[in-house]
Amino acid sequence: MARPLSRRALVASVPGVAIFRSAAAGTASGVPRVALTDLPRGSTLDLVQPGASWAAQLWGESVLTVGRDGNLVSGMASVVALSSDRTSLGISIRPDALFSDGSPVLSGDVAASLERAASRSLDAGLGWRFEHVGSIDVREPRTLVVTLAEPDASFPSTLASHVAPVLPEAWIRDSPDSGFPLASGGFERMSADGSTIECRRTTTFYQVGRPRLDGVTCLSPDGSMPRAMELVTGRCDVLIDVPNLDVPTLKENPGIVLVGGEANNLCHVAFNLQRPVVSDRRVRQVVAQVIDRPALAMAAAAGEATAADSLFPPDHWAAHDDPIDTVPADQARATLVDLGHRPGTRLRMLTSAQDPVLVNAAVTLQDQLAYAGLELEIDLIDSERLDAEVLAGTWDLLVRRTAHWRDPHELVRPLLVSGASENYSGYSSSRVDYLVDLARRARFQEYRGDLYRDIQQIIRTEVPIIPLLFPHYYDAMTTAIQGYPAFSPVSARAMYQATMIPVEPNATP
Repeated sequence: MARPLSRRALVASVPGVAIFRSAAAGTASGVPRVALTDLPRGSTLDLVQPGASWAAQLWGESVLTVGRDGNLVSGMASVVALSSDRTSLGISIRPDALFSDGSPVLSGDVAASLERAASRSLDAGLGWRFEHVGSIDVREPRTLVVTLAEPDASFPSTLASHVAPVLPEAWIRDSPDSGFPLASGGFERMSADGSTIECRRTTTFYQVGRPRLDGVTCLSPDGSMPRAMELVTGRCDVLIDVPNLDVPTLKENPGIVLVGGEANNLCHVAFNLQRPVVSDRRVRQVVAQVIDRPALAMAAAAGEATAADSLFPPDHWAAHDDPIDTVPADQARATLVDLGHRPGTRLRMLTSAQDPVLVNAAVTLQDQLAYAGLELEIDLIDSERLDAEVLAGTWDLLVRRTAHWRDPHELVRPLLVSGASENYSGYSSSRVDYLVDLARRARFQEYRGDLYRDIQQIIRTEVPIIPLLFPHYYDAMTTAIQGYPAFSPVSARAMYQATMIPVEPNATP
């Protein structure tokens, strides 16, 4: 049965997808308490907030998933076959894929889940993930075909994303967003209130012997204490996404283990191209050239960041190899004077008051640009009001960071394409739009890398945004948690492989 989608959608070459199955693991043990930045509300699988999306990965398995090396591997799918023209994606569901009640995962469940994900992504401003999907055709009980209007190299990453968890078709049809659906992941939710979600191990999960933990308790942040203190004081056993400024201190604590390192979410400056001063490309070029990125990375994230000369991390296949040209502050100041902007020219900068890295980056930029003769007025805006302030348009510079991504299209498409969801500058370039689309449809990684480097060269010239740094990512835990691996870029799958040793009771005198 073919299921046409009302929106256009994405896909293209699937990197070598292999069956992923773990060896038998040891005995399950322990129920760690995991502190997150936020929790999913009710049955909602939050598509945006990082803590909620991490938690959703505990109980919602996806069609594909990501291995520790960052490559895509099979999840609910045992085989993913791409047609020669790369517009037809055949998905075979593994025969041992079961929901938490033991019922089999069938192609109707996967099809309904993808349709639900497409609809919810559209509501969350992520509709571009599915914009080239034409139809979903259920062929056999465990076989379905996704047909695309045209190839999309990034669509496999969507199939491995938290935005597309596999849920029962009957629940999607009869009980949308009410109660807890049957879990397809390693844990199932048992209870939830405003601050806690209790999960237990799913014995039917297809990875034999995993999860090794008996369960997971997800905790929302305690507003009365810094997040790192929740771990140090014993409120939680695992802290997800440690604030970068707390990492140096936690590294010195012998009772704490940090897992993670370099990541790919980009902290950047966006210019409001409608504002008088920064509408001049030459002014934006001066700002880009006067920024001391290594110093900014040190100040903004206590050294737990990599300075960014490219939209992509330095070791990525799409990175731009050449550093951004820099000029001394006095030279920049003289150039601005020549452009008609005397020292003391005022600009308004916005950023989130809840993100210390962004706040520190804004303050450091304020200091560095002052030497060039630009006076930045910083407005630290509550996250709930920031989007409204951005839409109001009474700002000149905006300091933000992107989400983590797996395919370059996931970064470039929303950030730079005309009218896209995170294109806060209002930047529009038919050339960039064309190159982004071409890179999405391209077959070979080397060719795609060249296209992304062409895009970055244009961005360096036109400067709608300026890359600043890549904050590092860490999860932290007590030494009671063992075998917790690092995943790229972020994944709750680490909880499937972790164990928890019992805490020895205090000896009585």
